[in-house]
Amino acid sequence: MISKKIYIKIVFTSFLVIFPSLLILDLGSDYSFYFSASIFENEDFRLYKEFFTHKGPVIYFTIKAISFLSDNQGLIWYLAFLFIFLFYGISFYFTVVKRSNDQLFVVLIFIASHYNLSSNAIIQFLLSAFTFLFLFYGDRYFKNLKLKDLVGMSVFFSLALLTRIDFIIYLIPLLFFLFRKVEYSEKLKFIGVGLTFFVLIYSLFQFFYGFSHIEFWNHNMNFNFLYGGGEESLVQKIKKIIYRPELLTYLTVSGFILVLFLNFKQFMASSFFLKSSVVMAFLFLSLTGSDKNYHFMIFSSPLLFVISSFHFNETKIYLPSIVTSIILMLLMFAKVIMIDFRDRKKEILSSLQFIESANYEGVILGGSGRVNLCNSLSEKIKIIPKNNSHYYNNENVFLGNQYLIDDHDDILSYKNIMIERSLYSSVGNKLLQEIIDNFEEVQSNDFFILLENNEVN
Repeated sequence: MISKKIYIKIVFTSFLVIFPSLLILDLGSDYSFYFSASIFENEDFRLYKEFFTHKGPVIYFTIKAISFLSDNQGLIWYLAFLFIFLFYGISFYFTVVKRSNDQLFVVLIFIASHYNLSSNAIIQFLLSAFTFLFLFYGDRYFKNLKLKDLVGMSVFFSLALLTRIDFIIYLIPLLFFLFRKVEYSEKLKFIGVGLTFFVLIYSLFQFFYGFSHIEFWNHNMNFNFLYGGGEESLVQKIKKIIYRPELLTYLTVSGFILVLFLNFKQFMASSFFLKSSVVMAFLFLSLTGSDKNYHFMIFSSPLLFVISSFHFNETKIYLPSIVTSIILMLLMFAKVIMIDFRDRKKEILSSLQFIESANYEGVILGGSGRVNLCNSLSEKIKIIPKNNSHYYNNENVFLGNQYLIDDHDDILSYKNIMIERSLYSSVGNKLLQEIIDNFEEVQSNDFFILLENNEVN
């Protein structure tokens, strides 16, 4: 007879190995960008310089470090994803599952919370790992006020912030807790230790990648503020906040709404630090107006941590919702394996063949990150992916960012560029029109167009 503890470990370990193996077939565009930028980062192809991104350096450094394990880029494509997912799962197990009185239920709702996720969630997996560790050490620090817990909290807060800058939202409950509950000497210790570790970790990444403070600000702060602002009317923004069918489906099917409803008193009895972290995360998710499934983890990760402290009297109440989520997840992967992977593989191979036949080495404009996987599939080509399709697709939103303007002016000096067909044919803004006016089509296929600048020799 298998004991309950061993059964939990078998179920959890099986999920950690099988789920990312299926998810990687998704060939998500975001992961392709992180991967290609990490693999080909060098003195001539630098983060925040030749490669445009509005994410922190941690995800790129992590994939780069894993790439030293093998020269086989296809293997690294899989190993990097698997390693990050395992780190995420192990962090969840030791900081969340271990503290729960009903470990099986916590593991099952964790599995259910991955309903309908894609491989684009890779950065959220890494961020959630840091979130679990940050909450774990933060909860212990505010209970015991021990220096080692403060160090742990500061380290993982810094790493999370340098993964995605919007993690700064957690600074609000921290400051509330700090100024309401902690003695003056502890406030100084918190500020001193926290700032020391952030500056140290930031400086190490700055030294490794060679970016300036201005470049980091332009990409991670300035661009994100512009990106979040958009050109929508107030009515459209309110509609995005309220009308969230994917989010409602996720919260319902995964069981989160049911768990919170039946355990609301326990949630309110949790510590101010943990409770406010969940509330701030939900408010932030609401204000983003995003209905992308991987953004839901902004809210689900801290909620899972708090749920682990609940005492469940009737676990069976939640099981139908959880089982439904797992079944739907399996159906989703059946579709990925039978349809999506085939179509995306065809897209990649077709694009690879076109780029090789055009003998093209240079810049690709457009958001189809899957095609950047060509970089790892062929030794004949080296492409610089410009992840700035938002810059050309939005009317005047990013025109105030001087760094992006300089980047655009640099592109206009190229002899040849390649552009994603869907971007080329979109309405775009005046800068996209400037590219169309300055370049002529030379070759094309279903996905990309090769353009030539006749004014450049």
